[in-house]
Amino acid sequence: MGKGILADIVRVEEEIRIRLEGERQRAAALVAEARRERDAVIAGEEERLREELDRAVAAAREETTREAQARMRDAAARAARLAALDDGFLRERVRARLAALLPGGGP
Repeated sequence: MGKGILADIVRVEEEIRIRLEGERQRAAALVAEARRERDAVIAGEEERLREELDRAVAAAREETTREAQARMRDAAARAARLAALDDGFLRERVRARLAALLPGGGP
């Protein structure tokens, strides 16, 4: 009878070992699947962030270009106004400024 019990114990231990190995394999498969899902989520988020960055850079570039063009138009308009000033007017303005700088010559 002792041999029968010992054989049963060995058989049960082998079943337990086989079940444990199966559980280890299932756990490893679950971990691998979770990692694949995580990697897919990370890759998707990286792509979304790259696209968002590209859009933000493009928007900033467009805004900077618009601002630069507006400043260039303003500078060109100011240059045109200054170029249109009469030389006599400019001479009088320079004389008035110099007179104000000289001792006893200011208003």
